[in-house]
Amino acid sequence: MTTLGCKNLLAAFSAIPYEISSLPEDMVSYGSDDLVPAATDVNLDYETPREDWCPITTASVQASDSRLPRVFVDGAVNSIEIAGSAQDSMGYARSIRAGQLGVGAISLDSPAHSTISCNCLLAATTTGYLAIEIAPLRSELQSHPRTFDFIAWDAASDIYFRSAEEREAAIRDVAIVRRRLRRRVTDVMLEKEQGLVCQLNVPVCADGRYVDHLPVNGEQLVVGVIKSMRRRYLDIPRLQTLYSLQAGQRTPAFEVEARNVQVISFYARISPATAGAVNGLVRVELGKAHFEDHQQQDWSLLDAITAQLTQLRTKDSSYARAAVTVEPIRVIEQRIQRLFHPAEGIAMSALNMFRM
Repeated sequence: MTTLGCKNLLAAFSAIPYEISSLPEDMVSYGSDDLVPAATDVNLDYETPREDWCPITTASVQASDSRLPRVFVDGAVNSIEIAGSAQDSMGYARSIRAGQLGVGAISLDSPAHSTISCNCLLAATTTGYLAIEIAPLRSELQSHPRTFDFIAWDAASDIYFRSAEEREAAIRDVAIVRRRLRRRVTDVMLEKEQGLVCQLNVPVCADGRYVDHLPVNGEQLVVGVIKSMRRRYLDIPRLQTLYSLQAGQRTPAFEVEARNVQVISFYARISPATAGAVNGLVRVELGKAHFEDHQQQDWSLLDAITAQLTQLRTKDSSYARAAVTVEPIRVIEQRIQRLFHPAEGIAMSALNMFRM
């Protein structure tokens, strides 16, 4: 049995440590496998019959609704590929990353204080290795003076692949392997965000999808705010309603399914369309079960969420995503980033472990 450790990791993977930063992941892509198709099972008639769709206007006073989240959760990750190989002795492509990961929460009631945890990470593609064979490496990384949390990516457990044949081909393609490892690091960040949401067990607004921040029980209100929208949920007539929204307005709510969870969603424009029709648009999600069982399907809650997001939208024009970001999320992200060490130093520390 071959076990992995710091001293033999590069040799086992036939991996070459990089002397300069590798090419950015989004510059290495073959085909359009990252494109997400339009959603199919969407109930556009959930709040309003689709033929009656029109913008719903909210009032700033609704932002004081007592049901609204007062706590905001976000995470940040900064990792770079430090070594890799197109093929090891098993015939698999390999990728190794090092970096830092942090998650945090901030309350509107005490904005000067925040709950933040940050860790260094080492991530590697471990397809072909058993957990017992990886354990020594994981233990060494934990006992190093600069503790590293180990993140493993095994293609066998990655639901991204639709068939065994697709998976087998992918693990021999270094471009796909490095992209999926990067995604695995992001998924670990989301898992930590979800853990924080459950730990808080209060109404929470999270940066990202509802299904990535599932609450500990059905009573907890979790509002997910999606800033980067890659999937289309509306048909062409409803898109015209979306693009006609003014700041502080929302679309009627619709119902979608994500990972076997029923979700209520709607679009809102939280800042003026000064840079075009798509400027300032976010998509909001919350659990259908919570909305119907604990909020009695009260549409005014959706108005209040829209009003709160519009009121809290960051005014820092230097921030790249200011048009779709609320100030508490920007602040917690900034505080996490301030705790990060320079990426080059983390990468060098990891590479030095392999060379000892």
